[in-house]
Amino acid sequence: MNTQPTWQRIGAWYGGTVFAVALSPNFATDQLALATTGAGVYRSMDGGETWTLSNDGLYDPSTLAISFAPQNSMAGRKVFVSTSNGRLFTSQDGGQTWAEEPAWAGLGVITTLAISPNYVQDQTLFVGTEEGVFRSQTDGQQWESSTFGLLDLEVLCLACAPDFASSEVLWAGTAQGGFYRSRNAGRSWRDAGAGLPDTAIQCVAVSPNFETDQRLLVGTETAGIYQSVDGGTSWIALSAELADQSIDCLAMAPAGHSIVASTGQGITFSTDGGKSWSMSETGRLAALSLGLDATGRVMAGVFQAGIYLSADAGQSWRQAVGNLAAHTPPVVALSPHGELFALDNAGTLAYSADQGAHWQAMPDALALEISAFAVAGEQKTTTLYGITGEGDLYRRPDNGTWACCLAATPDAAKFTLLAVSPNFARDQLLALGDEAGQIWLWSTTSSQPVAVTVPCQDETLLQLAFSPDYAADQALCAVTAQRDEQGNYRVQLWRSMDNAQSWANLAEFYTELPAVALAWPFDPTEQAIFLATRNRVIKLFIDPVDQQFVFEQRFLDQALQITALVAPADYAHQPTLYAATNQGVYETEDGGQSWAMLGQGLEGRIVVALLPTVNAALSAMTLGGEAWHLAFASRVHRTDQNS
Repeated sequence: MNTQPTWQRIGAWYGGTVFAVALSPNFATDQLALATTGAGVYRSMDGGETWTLSNDGLYDPSTLAISFAPQNSMAGRKVFVSTSNGRLFTSQDGGQTWAEEPAWAGLGVITTLAISPNYVQDQTLFVGTEEGVFRSQTDGQQWESSTFGLLDLEVLCLACAPDFASSEVLWAGTAQGGFYRSRNAGRSWRDAGAGLPDTAIQCVAVSPNFETDQRLLVGTETAGIYQSVDGGTSWIALSAELADQSIDCLAMAPAGHSIVASTGQGITFSTDGGKSWSMSETGRLAALSLGLDATGRVMAGVFQAGIYLSADAGQSWRQAVGNLAAHTPPVVALSPHGELFALDNAGTLAYSADQGAHWQAMPDALALEISAFAVAGEQKTTTLYGITGEGDLYRRPDNGTWACCLAATPDAAKFTLLAVSPNFARDQLLALGDEAGQIWLWSTTSSQPVAVTVPCQDETLLQLAFSPDYAADQALCAVTAQRDEQGNYRVQLWRSMDNAQSWANLAEFYTELPAVALAWPFDPTEQAIFLATRNRVIKLFIDPVDQQFVFEQRFLDQALQITALVAPADYAHQPTLYAATNQGVYETEDGGQSWAMLGQGLEGRIVVALLPTVNAALSAMTLGGEAWHLAFASRVHRTDQNS
């Protein structure tokens, strides 16, 4: 009986950015909380102590805004969540499973949600986008623009009045400093910002006792917190202590005395309704979202640090990562000495010395805004090379500090790509690409890089790669892209056999997205090169009959999106290739003719990196920062699933 090998979870790079938190309407009893991240939605059933990734049916993990629908019973806990790709999903079971709302498709990116307090009866919700407010009175099945009277359409925050069922009042804050009120459920809006400063209104908090105190608070981008006690007709600064602060989020306890706010300096709190403020004891936490319950417990979604909890209305905090791994690493590398390095989209670089079981951040990289990096092995040491936000090339030796080794080129073009020679220990060679499409070769023993021939003018460089046998054949590959009038991308593969002095075009194809995976195995016979885009794998190789390059392609399942291709070192003897996808890892053992899922345990997981290791093993990293390992005792036959 054939058995599949099993992926083993080694550990995770815990933390990452939490964009929003939402507490269940019955939080006091069910302890249910949800958190949105770039890796999807995390779910907690113990008040935020521990978390579980909950992406069943959530096919776009780039989640942003989230909100529970008000409930009149414990059953049917409905949730709405938006994504940065402009999609809207709903859950009927408190975030365990998800389904997309197709009616929203194409209407924009939802940055804020407001749901009618009477939702069970009126099925009404509002969303804010860069194009204004949209309203649905049909549980999200139909949408209509709700922008009449809005002079600024970039909506940052929305809130419904607690008595919305009778008053039909809601408010909207915008990026250009406007604050608006609607008295007719969003059919029209009027300015309600008398007394507010001319700065972005980033958040709004409504008093739980609004029907009696008519109190609102708004957080501004540059002028602290303002208060209204007449439902938004007039405003005054709440406290001079916060007069010049940027307020990212606000939360107000039901009694109205405890208020928590996230500022540019950290989290601050007030126990007297906002008259006086104190900074929390924990230090500078950059909270992007706050949830505050009736007992004074606060949950904060924090930039790059996951979840923090407070039991005393914001005075003191403790981190509650609890299995929450929300880093989104687009670049992962393995050193020749077995160290794992990962860079996430926020610019944080981390490393693991034990195959991913434990991770340590490298904060000096964050200050440089490293956008791309590569690992070079020299004898027993590991050197990192990174490209900064300014387009400079920096180097970090083993246990050392980053230092600039190449400033942006004299013509002011910024470096964007780099590749390390497979023979780096001997030739000390890097290939660099800049934003103008120029390619450079640089030996670290030289003071300046050398500009080489460009394969194609006025096209964007997507990939640069050295041949696996570069010391012998002096070959490099480049992948370029150019967008056409229809919005698609023409992608071209180029190869040089003379150290980038001249280039030959090997392939040209069109794709919807300029995202291409490249694998170049050591293959003296066929000289195969593989490219992948979406679910398509393209193979270029030497035909054994006429000795010319030919082009073959295979399509995996339509639901799959390939994120990386990897060929093991023994490809020439066993033509095996691995594909990381949004639903696990796939494998071919016949040079790309047929494909099948590899191993058990990663089904449904978005794999962002695959790295061959010693002893015929594979390491994988999933979106969020989990490290996995797969060992093969021997090759096993797998049934062809896609061809």
